[in-house]
Amino acid sequence: MADLTNLRVSTTNTVPTETIPSYVCTTAADVLADILKDTPITLPNEAQDVELLCTHLRPHLDEYMGVLLFRSCLNASKHTLPLEETVINNATHDNMVLEHWNHAAVFGMGGVQNGGAHPLLLFDEHVHPGKNQHAFSSVALVVQTLFGKRPLPKSLFTLIREIDLIDGCGGAHPKHLSTYIIRMHDCLENKALSYEGSYKQAAVEACIIAFLKAQECQIPFWQEDFWRDRALGSLHIHAKNTSLRHQPGFEQALSQLQHNIAAFRQPRLPAVPQNSKTFSLPTPGRRFFQTILIPYAAALCPLVWGDTANVLMSLLWDSRLLSQMNYSLVLQTLEEQLGSEPENGEIDTAIGRILFRHVHTNVGNAAMTPWILEIQPKSGISNVRQAVISFVRKHNNDNAITVLRNTETKTLVLSRSSGIPQKQWKDLVEWLVNAEGCSDTEGNPGCWHVVKNTQGMPADFILNGNAAHRYVPPTQLTVDSLAQWVAEHPFR
Repeated sequence: MADLTNLRVSTTNTVPTETIPSYVCTTAADVLADILKDTPITLPNEAQDVELLCTHLRPHLDEYMGVLLFRSCLNASKHTLPLEETVINNATHDNMVLEHWNHAAVFGMGGVQNGGAHPLLLFDEHVHPGKNQHAFSSVALVVQTLFGKRPLPKSLFTLIREIDLIDGCGGAHPKHLSTYIIRMHDCLENKALSYEGSYKQAAVEACIIAFLKAQECQIPFWQEDFWRDRALGSLHIHAKNTSLRHQPGFEQALSQLQHNIAAFRQPRLPAVPQNSKTFSLPTPGRRFFQTILIPYAAALCPLVWGDTANVLMSLLWDSRLLSQMNYSLVLQTLEEQLGSEPENGEIDTAIGRILFRHVHTNVGNAAMTPWILEIQPKSGISNVRQAVISFVRKHNNDNAITVLRNTETKTLVLSRSSGIPQKQWKDLVEWLVNAEGCSDTEGNPGCWHVVKNTQGMPADFILNGNAAHRYVPPTQLTVDSLAQWVAEHPFR
C-alpha cells in the first residue's frame, strides 16, 4: 500500500471551528487546481468577472462538483468565491435573482426558468420540453465548457464520470455521498441541530478532495481492511459526543447504522443505457462500481484533513442518524395509526396530518386495492417517503400512490410505489400535465415538473414546485380527485 502520509493536504495544526468551512473550501480549490496544473483550460471571457457562484436551494452532488471544478480553474484569488443557494419566487421578474445573477456563474438552474435574469455564465443541464439536452449534469457542462474534449487527469475523470452517471441514470446507493447530501439538507433545516449552512459545501468538498487524493496516491480505499475499522471508529467517536444522543430513538438508529456499515459491500451503478449523453460516453450496458461512498469517506477524510475532518464527519453522521430516527418515527406512526387494514379518513399524528383512501379496481378475476396516501409532515420530519415505501410494501404489496404535501413551502411530491403499473402511472402524469400544465413552460409555468429517464418514461415521482422554485402555481389535486381518477382508470 502507498504511504498514507502522502494523502495529507497542506494544513495548519489547528483550524478554529468557525473558519473551517472557508478554510476547507479554499484548500479544496487549491488542491484541485494543483491536480489540473498540466491540463489546458479554456476559460470564457466572462469568467474573470464572476463574483458569485449560484445554484438552487438544496443543491445536488453534480452542482457541488461543478462549482468546485469551476472555482479551481479561476485565478487563486477567486478560490474563495462564495456559493449562494437561490430561490426563484417569480418566473419572469424576480428582483433578488436579477440583482445577484448579473455578476454570477449559475449551476443547475436558470436554463428553463430564470426569473428574468441572465447570468454571466450558465451551467444548467435542464432544458425546455422538446429541446435537445446536451448533458446529464451540471458538472458535465462545466467540463465541456472549460476542457472541451481534452483528457482530464484520471482521478478527476473517474470521479466526474460517477457523479454524471448518478445524476443522469440514478441508482445511487443509500450510502453514496449524493444520498447523504439530501440528508444534510434535511439535517440543517432541523432546528434541533446548530450547523451553519456553509458546512454542507465544506463537507462535500472535503470528501471530493479525499477521494481525488486517494486515487492520485493509488490507495485501495474500497478494500474492507482499509475502510471498515476506520469508518466504524469514526461513527463510534461521533456517537459519544453528538447532541442527538439525548433524543428518543437515538440508540436504535445508531445500532442500525453500525449494523449497516459492518455488513456493507461495494455496490455497482446501473447499466448505462443506449444513446445516453453521459460525460464519458462509456460502453452501453457496462456497469461501474460506486466509489463515492460514506464508509470510504469516513476512513479517508481524517487521513487527508486531520482533525478538521471530525467536524465535517459529524455533520454527515448526524444527518444519517437523524434520517434513521425520522424513518423509525414515521414508520411506527403509520403502523399505530393505520395498521394493516386502514380505513378511509383523516387524522392528526405526531408526524403530521395523514389522509387515506382505498380504491377498488379489478384485474381479470383478481381484486386489487390501491391505496391513496397523503402526508403533510410537521416541520423537522424528514425521510417520510422511505418509511411510506416500507409500510406499503409490507401491508399492500407495494401498491400505493403517495402525496407528500409541504404546507410551509406550498409544494407537493406525487409518487408511485412499484406495484402501480408504469403504464397507468404514465397516463396519470399525462392527465395532470394536460389539466394543470408543465412548470417548465417558458414565461407561463404550469403546475407539474416531470423528470424523465433516458427512455422518455416519467420517473416514479413528479413535483408541484419545490423549495427552490416557488413561482409554480399550486395544484388542485386532492386525495379524493386522485382516488376518483384511479378508480376510473383500472389497472391493465
